[in-house]
Amino acid sequence: MKLIEELEEISPHGLAKDILNDISYRVGIDLYALITAETSPNFNKLQEFKRHIVKDTLIEFRTNKLNFLEEDFGPDKRNDISLIETLVTAKTEPNWLFNPRDLPSIKNYQGKEVTRYLMRLTRCFEQMTQSISIDVFADKLLSGGLVALGAKAGHFTWQEWKNGYSVKHAMVTSIRRVGMSVIIAIAGIALATLLVWLVFIHQKNILQVVINESNKDLIINSYDKEKEEVVINSRGIKNSIKNQETVGATRLQIKGGYVGGASSNSFYYGGIYSIDKKSKDCETEGICILTPELV
Repeated sequence: MKLIEELEEISPHGLAKDILNDISYRVGIDLYALITAETSPNFNKLQEFKRHIVKDTLIEFRTNKLNFLEEDFGPDKRNDISLIETLVTAKTEPNWLFNPRDLPSIKNYQGKEVTRYLMRLTRCFEQMTQSISIDVFADKLLSGGLVALGAKAGHFTWQEWKNGYSVKHAMVTSIRRVGMSVIIAIAGIALATLLVWLVFIHQKNILQVVINESNKDLIINSYDKEKEEVVINSRGIKNSIKNQETVGATRLQIKGGYVGGASSNSFYYGGIYSIDKKSKDCETEGICILTPELV
């Protein structure tokens, strides 16, 4: 599958503005102006920005519910306001589970290919947040090279696939088990994070895709202690990755994947994190030491 098509030659900044214009029209707030009011938006500004996008995502889902079967909703019992605040106030991004078919290509992307892939993902996440059915959502997730959002959905996807079902069937089943409102809200968080990066791509900002090709959870025990396992010569980490089942934990986590022998049978987790640089130079400004979690 070709994941990095040119998106009609649109620039990263242009793509972000197009998407934000559509969302801004629905929420009645100029989100581009909101996020660019400061050269480097602080955490509170990022929270406000994400809150609008996730709220819009859930409103769109509720509006489109007539196109969903009742069983597609899953355990749709959580209050939307509570769900929004849980996701928005965390300084972390949920894990993504990559499609084994596409991961070899994604790992080999370099330079502009990485940017084009992340632009492709941004468009896919936008389409996920506007899905009119669970099948459409799953198709858009697959078109971004992913099979699950969040560690819980990833686990259910792996279980169903291991039991002999197709990847698409496994994805749909896992979404139903976790709950469509939760999964679509996670897609909204991912969309917001990628949009911020696209807006500030030419400024002092770094976005990194990290993939854990092992079955061990990789963690940072001393995440909040300088010069131990996180050394960042920058303004700080904007977003990091964390296993969603431990909301409120202080360590960064990249979930261990499911190794099936051949690479085509192995499902690995990954995600994104971003930092603000102190300068526009390209030198290395930090390192995170990820270590396997001891059982």
